[in-house]
Amino acid sequence: MGGRMSENKLPDVQKENSMQIQKDMIGEHFTNLANSKKNNQKVLAVFDIDSTLFDVSPRLEKILLEFADDPHMQKKFPEQIPLLKQIKTLGTDWGITNALERVGLDGHHQDFQDSVHQWWHERFFSNEYVKYDKPYEGAVDYVKALY
Repeated sequence: MGGRMSENKLPDVQKENSMQIQKDMIGEHFTNLANSKKNNQKVLAVFDIDSTLFDVSPRLEKILLEFADDPHMQKKFPEQIPLLKQIKTLGTDWGITNALERVGLDGHHQDFQDSVHQWWHERFFSNEYVKYDKPYEGAVDYVKALY
């Protein structure tokens, strides 16, 4: 899903429509859950938690800033590191591409892109950095309500 458009790039009307669709879907889920409980049916809810229930942008930012603080990377990429140190990730970021583009790292330096991607990949998919994830507002209550 690397081509997914992040919410921060949607026009306001599309954002409002997207949010209304999400609210409608959540309402429908609760209606289906209530009907299933009434009929003594068991229900199973399965979630992908990264960027669904949890905001992973703090994890992304921590990893990218560690790359920028690494002395070897500072020496290897003296033009890119000052830009990377300005990075601020958003809850709507999926992967690192949008965050890098916002600070002017547009993918024109392939060696840098490959290095930062490898650094990110090795750390993002480890258990060490999940402590930086934060539940989205309402996510915990939503899951508890389903239970």
